[in-house]
Amino acid sequence: NSCGIHIHVGTDCTSDAFGHYWNTTTYSDDPWSVIGYTSHKWFGTAVYAWEKQAPVVTGFQNSLVNGHTMIVHDYTGGRIACGIISPYSEVANAFVKYYTYAGNLQVSGWVKVVGSGVLEEASQELSWNLAGVDPACKAAPGPGDSPNACGVHIHVGMDCTS
Repeated sequence: NSCGIHIHVGTDCTSDAFGHYWNTTTYSDDPWSVIGYTSHKWFGTAVYAWEKQAPVVTGFQNSLVNGHTMIVHDYTGGRIACGIISPYSEVANAFVKYYTYAGNLQVSGWVKVVGSGVLEEASQELSWNLAGVDPACKAAPGPGDSPNACGVHIHVGMDCTS
């Protein structure tokens, strides 16, 4: 584990991350045992590590590693940092009318969501290219308007039918 960067079984950074995560049914040897970083001094004081590509054959598709912990180890193999694996970006690239909307607007285009941070630092950055939106939204809504006016939001729901 010395200077390693590995996906672990755990799914949060507030408790034990358990062992390395790979398909133990398909592969008996730990594919993470050879994955490590080399640190470099940068401008005298800062210490960085980078790697363009480090292939690891885990036997899992990317969707199966999402939500698991990425652990960074120090020279002794101690766990010094934890992150949660998530897709770098998500996209809503097709739109239908909201199930209660009876108007004539036909929105098309895309909204991209890029995530960063973990725990209370977690955040999302949105970018979009939309056509068919409300022409009244040419100026920001005023203080007395609905807080949802001209908004682009992520809601709790998981489908567009209810």
